[in-house]
Amino acid sequence: MPCGSNCMTCQNFNPSSCLTCYSGAFLTSNNTCISCASSCITCLSSNPNTCTSCPSGYILDTSTGSCSQITDNSGCSQNCISCTASTTTNPTCTLCLGGYALIGGSCLQCPSGCAVCTLVSNTSSTPTCSLCVIGYFFQVGSSCQPCPSMCSTCLNSTICTSCVPGYFLNTALTCQVECVYPCATCSPTNPTSCLSCVGGYNYNTSALQNCQAALTCN
Repeated sequence: MPCGSNCMTCQNFNPSSCLTCYSGAFLTSNNTCISCASSCITCLSSNPNTCTSCPSGYILDTSTGSCSQITDNSGCSQNCISCTASTTTNPTCTLCLGGYALIGGSCLQCPSGCAVCTLVSNTSSTPTCSLCVIGYFFQVGSSCQPCPSMCSTCLNSTICTSCVPGYFLNTALTCQVECVYPCATCSPTNPTSCLSCVGGYNYNTSALQNCQAALTCN
């Protein structure tokens, strides 16, 4: 039997008795889930119309508990997707776009190739990377370096974990150009020079690409 309205989980013997609520609702002392105002992510249990957090792209006015959409004239810092304000304070950023670090209420761009970064010291003005974007690897020293050119993802400058289209990951964990038919395997530097052949072909160094069609008896 499904749980009651807005319940994420409930008691097995009483589906109307909520244990946890979905986002945008709060749990009451009667174990029911009451929805916040539609513009809220979370709200006061004493007043569902008073927001305590807003969706991305909105400003939380802490003096009124309301959420309003961020516009060019809102006063939020550039590259900010969530901020707070009141009747007596200017908007302060609380969440930045991906690739930016929240520092002192402003959004500072992460170093190249970095998806997530933070400022680990008040004496430093350069964010430290903690997660790299796809196509980069994390290097000791908290920086992101690009993978080898044919790698889609990698562990370091020599070990690939996946390859760009047209290449495959070989046993040496490097990306090699895909072999040309009828090669099953081929030279790392020449995709038409077969080292072994697909079924129906025999390996023959005198044949084109080193593979010769197998003879069949009628």
